[in-house]
Amino acid sequence: MIREAWQTSAVNLLHRFISEANGRHCDIRLFKRSRFTVKCEHEPPFPCNGHGALVQSYGFVGDWHEQEDGFRLESYAGDRALEIHRSGDNYITREMGYPSDTKYPYDKLDSLELTKIK
Repeated sequence: MIREAWQTSAVNLLHRFISEANGRHCDIRLFKRSRFTVKCEHEPPFPCNGHGALVQSYGFVGDWHEQEDGFRLESYAGDRALEIHRSGDNYITREMGYPSDTKYPYDKLDSLELTKIK
């Protein structure tokens, strides 16, 4: 637990991306030693199942590596992977492995427009 806190501390932060769209704020942070965190918040809260439950925030932790044209985030939420590619002055995400039969895609990270702030 202490190791995880140290790995994701501000002193180890290498890259940070923010996305603000459609009531959702996502903060993606890439740290030294190939660790990443994703934290997303919905305002208003977003439906997450057929029983009326709403999700306000969620997050992921996993591993990342640099690619020729961006970054690849892996080892989160089963077989999912997220690529971050430059698009003009900003970045855009492409998610692979997201279940196609998901009725409530509150945690889908595909096609986010990101601003790099670090």
